[in-house]
Amino acid sequence: MAVQGDLTEISIDVLAALMAVGIRGTYEEPRYAVVERLDRGVEVRAYEGRVAVETDARGTMRFYLLRMVVEAGAPEPTEPGVRLVRIPPERLAVLRFSGTASPAARDEKARILANVMETAGRKPADQRFFMGYDPPFSVPFLRRNEVALRLPSPSS
Repeated sequence: MAVQGDLTEISIDVLAALMAVGIRGTYEEPRYAVVERLDRGVEVRAYEGRVAVETDARGTMRFYLLRMVVEAGAPEPTEPGVRLVRIPPERLAVLRFSGTASPAARDEKARILANVMETAGRKPADQRFFMGYDPPFSVPFLRRNEVALRLPSPSS
């Protein structure tokens, strides 16, 4: 499925089991404060290979680790509230976009994704979430962003 628009693409992705470093913040807590708590909770070497940052409306933030980091042995968290999370294989509907990932931009992309999925007769299994692949100070048109919906497995 493709949607008309600037560098916008929707796909259904099947992801293998992954591992992430996760922390639950509060919606009011600034993102940099959550990242600071995460940095204190896990050795920096685990972050060198992070792939994506997932954030949701509940304040949860996850840094996905590269397979080579996991295979080398992801370090145990030292800060309360920071934990290693094993994520089972899953199916996602994903809308990729570049540019600023402000709350308004995320909401608009999530609305487009939800409309396309509804038109296709696909119901999400969970609330939408955001994944960013680049630091917030990156040049906006070069940023890789995604909004995603978890889908039920084909057997359910």
